[in-house]
Amino acid sequence: MYESDLYLSIYQRFNHPRIDIRRQLIAEENNRDKSEPPVTCSNGETMRQILARSKHTLMMSQNKWTDIQRHRVNILFKYYINVAVRSLQLFTSPRYIQMDMTH
Repeated sequence: MYESDLYLSIYQRFNHPRIDIRRQLIAEENNRDKSEPPVTCSNGETMRQILARSKHTLMMSQNKWTDIQRHRVNILFKYYINVAVRSLQLFTSPRYIQMDMTH
């Protein structure tokens, strides 16, 4: 398997739960009373914004995250443990660690 194929495979397995959560958030937003402001988290973003803005952050090594990215991901992990578990599995994968060290 080529390195790019491995990365794509890891990304697809990781991205699946994130997409499910995104669909759920969109459905909730569509059913929300529009006269009320959307619920925001401690950083001022909605959960849908956090999910979208953390997409690429989750694919990076934690030591490369900025403070803002770290705060955003901590909020995401607090509410969606399955994303945290997938992220942990990804970052502890020997193949991913080796691939990350070569970039």
